[in-house]
Amino acid sequence: MHHQPCLRARALGLLAAAAAAALAGCSAHPTSAARGGNERFVLRSDASSVNPVYKVSASGVFSASGTFPGIGDGRDQSLARFPDGTFVVTHPASDLKPTVHDMDSRTCAMILDETGTFTVGGGTGAYKGITGYGSDTAQFTGTLPRRNGKCDTSATAVPVPGTAHAVIVARGAILLPPS
Repeated sequence: MHHQPCLRARALGLLAAAAAAALAGCSAHPTSAARGGNERFVLRSDASSVNPVYKVSASGVFSASGTFPGIGDGRDQSLARFPDGTFVVTHPASDLKPTVHDMDSRTCAMILDETGTFTVGGGTGAYKGITGYGSDTAQFTGTLPRRNGKCDTSATAVPVPGTAHAVIVARGAILLPPS
């Protein structure tokens, strides 16, 4: 009868070790459900360059802050960069529609509003497998330089430093697959 308490202790020890291993195995392979819904991106820049790097904040299916270079570079795609990964945003230039264009010929202050569409895909990191689509509105303001006494409205004109401001608000449906 001396052996029974010892065997019982060993059996309980083995059961505890097996339970710990099973629990560790379960937590090592977490699964989560796909997440989908509405997403809102707000891009901002005060740079005078034609193709600035925008600061972006995202909220909805996921919330994050990052950067968004490549808008206005003549290409139809940009790479959104966030701390946990990246994804490609396709925004066809052919879909951009200027809705308001206002120019004060006395001060050369300009306002340009545009609307467009976008799709997302090509994600890395936390955004691997991301898909989605939506529409965006943009407002660009600034003071254009003068050339020969008139406001320079050429395609290469860059706003006077310190006067440029751009805000793009994009809204759409996003799906992130399970991780």
